[in-house]
Amino acid sequence: MSVADRMTAHCASMRMAADLTCDYEAYEMSEDMQNLFGHVAEALENEPDSTVRPFMEGMARALATASHVAGTLNVPAMLDWLDSRDAKGETPGETCVYGDLIRLYSYLNDLYEHKAPRMGRQAGLALGEISEELAGML
Repeated sequence: MSVADRMTAHCASMRMAADLTCDYEAYEMSEDMQNLFGHVAEALENEPDSTVRPFMEGMARALATASHVAGTLNVPAMLDWLDSRDAKGETPGETCVYGDLIRLYSYLNDLYEHKAPRMGRQAGLALGEISEELAGML
């Protein structure tokens, strides 16, 4: 089982745990990351390790940075922070994560509207757990 496959399974179990505790921010984060790693697993299925490893390391760096920032910013502020990262053209793994997080935070912003300015901490904690798990697999 590849790192991306294992991360897909890990995010699925995080999503189930968040559902049981009614932690909606963590649920959305875990669901989005589960989808992201699922796509990555498909895309990198036949790639050599020399391609896959830098890509996954870029994802791990981006997730760790985003989790640190998300713990201190609310949803609208996180969108602003992500927007500047997405346009920088960093490594493919980082670009993949930042693009997906922009879609997630846009969704949360639209879904929760007036609550969005207070949200962010739980999503940051969930991202932190995902990034630690990924770093441990590399």
